Amino acid sequence: MNKNTVARNILLLEELEKILKKFNEENIEVILLKGCSLLGRIYSDLSQREMEDIDFLVRGEDMPQIKKILSGLGYRQLPAGDWEFVKIYSEHFPPIMLDLQEKIWYIKGIKKIWEEALTVEIGQVKTKVLSPEEEIIFLTAHRIVHRGQLDKICLQDIEKVISHYQDKISWEKMVGKIGNYGLSAPVYLIFSKIESIPSWVKKAIKPKSVLGGLFPWLLKLFSYSQENENIGHFLRPLTFPTLFGKIKFLFSFFFPGKDFLIRRYGIKNKSVVFFYYFFRPVILVFKGLESSTKSLAQFVLFNFLSIRYSCKKNKVLV
Repeated sequence: MNKNTVARNILLLEELEKILKKFNEENIEVILLKGCSLLGRIYSDLSQREMEDIDFLVRGEDMPQIKKILSGLGYRQLPAGDWEFVKIYSEHFPPIMLDLQEKIWYIKGIKKIWEEALTVEIGQVKTKVLSPEEEIIFLTAHRIVHRGQLDKICLQDIEKVISHYQDKISWEKMVGKIGNYGLSAPVYLIFSKIESIPSWVKKAIKPKSVLGGLFPWLLKLFSYSQENENIGHFLRPLTFPTLFGKIKFLFSFFFPGKDFLIRRYGIKNKSVVFFYYFFRPVILVFKGLESSTKSLAQFVLFNFLSIRYSCKKNKVLV
């Protein structure tokens, strides 16, 4: 398993270096996200961390040129999705996937992120990564809120980043950012399990609202369904601190822009985009009911079997 992980990671890092070289030649800045920003920089041992795909934060105005560069490198854009690209490397390796995004869902103005980004070297190529505070928050938000997973990988990533930067992290800035982003509940779940984080930081971000207190319970509920790919849709609204913020997020989620609909559903005839404003909410509500029903059923079944097993065990002991 470790050999497969190392081989896959070496391939992805080599491909990443090729892409970054082309971007630099065209004066295109990107910020690496998630696994590809950690390997070789935070993780010196490539067997310790799997990298599923390559993730970039990009500027919207650069997308036409980026698409042209990726096409020249053998990538094709997926017909239905966001800015996702795929390249078939060989029959012995899974396809190489690129995931590009123009914004981070919990941040209103992305400009500050670019200003605070750090310049690092991946291989022999210079590129940008998130600041230490932003990287810790992003890794937590993506893993817990977007994917609904509080696991060993998430804890390991955060601990590695903290160890790598040590005294360079501004915990005061971190606390302020967490509050502004409305991410106290998910970040506290991680921070409460890491000893190296100052106790005053944990106390400062500990959720005080009712919804914040419900977050761990909802995370546990939805995580019972391993097939629940839509868990982020349930958990994201909880992170917005105001009712207006929650309503605004839900509205933009159900009724996104025209360009997003065209990409997301692979619409060829732009004249029919209007109908998708009716089609999308119905589909999302249906998927939401299906996912929540499945998760609730599995949650009830699991707890019922646990109670039954406990009772049977105690009876035998008696």
